[in-house]
Amino acid sequence: MASEEYYFRIWSRPLQSDDTSSIDGRRELFTSTEFDQFSENNDFFLEYQLKTIQSSTLNIIELGTYTDAVDKRLESIFSKFPCELLRKVVENASSRQNTSMIPNTYENEANFYCLINHPYLIDTNLIGFLPIATWTCSSPPTDSTDKEASIFIICTSPIVGRLVGSHYSSAYEKRWMRLQQNPLWIFADLLYIFGAWGKVFNTMKHNLSKYQSQIYGNSGTGPLLDLARTLRGEIAKILSVREQLRVHKSAITRFQRLNGVTTIPKLAKRAQEQPEDIAFHEETSKVQRLSCGSLKT
Repeated sequence: MASEEYYFRIWSRPLQSDDTSSIDGRRELFTSTEFDQFSENNDFFLEYQLKTIQSSTLNIIELGTYTDAVDKRLESIFSKFPCELLRKVVENASSRQNTSMIPNTYENEANFYCLINHPYLIDTNLIGFLPIATWTCSSPPTDSTDKEASIFIICTSPIVGRLVGSHYSSAYEKRWMRLQQNPLWIFADLLYIFGAWGKVFNTMKHNLSKYQSQIYGNSGTGPLLDLARTLRGEIAKILSVREQLRVHKSAITRFQRLNGVTTIPKLAKRAQEQPEDIAFHEETSKVQRLSCGSLKT
């Protein structure tokens, strides 16, 4: 019977690494391992690569294609892998749903998980969402490294690996050191890496102004229907972005309550600053919504 086709990649950075593999042309301290149905039978390859992955402090799991075989493969690499979290990421990316899971813990705060949808610009005028899940787990007793926990980022876009790799590159080693000391930094760092709310709202404002000018400056009847449909799509997008802002606010509030956050002064300070940024963007989004209302009159 032919093996079920699947593909995914894992970017890994061990506790200590002298490797300088390239991510998007930059020299970073991450190595890439690709998994598909063809490499499954290469025992030597797998044994060598799995040792690197299992000893890694941070793994970025990037899915290319997905089947049930992916779950089985990941569960064979990592015990207690949260396959449900992975499936939600895939569903969000494929169906454009924006299901979220605010930060939560189980057993102890070394076991942490969440799913956040981050807005991003696909191009200069098109806005989308990146579903990114995070899972941290206590290192197993058999782990021979000094790391206290393993951190996993689950995504479907190669953009995530490139930006995270750049954030923790050798030029910013202090970020990597604090992440090793407290894995909960991954939540605050991801909000920083993918927190381009200002660019998103500026783009929406530009698009609304453009469609407003086209509607009021057009005397024909045919194109107006198309413009009205486009405008309704933009309004729906603004409402969706505002909803994600509320989710981010709830996620940060929950994150601030974790003991692992309150006992680390710098992390607690960062967690306090992020709601201020969210509040600013909420006010900005209200302005954009008023603009939408004026266009519908």
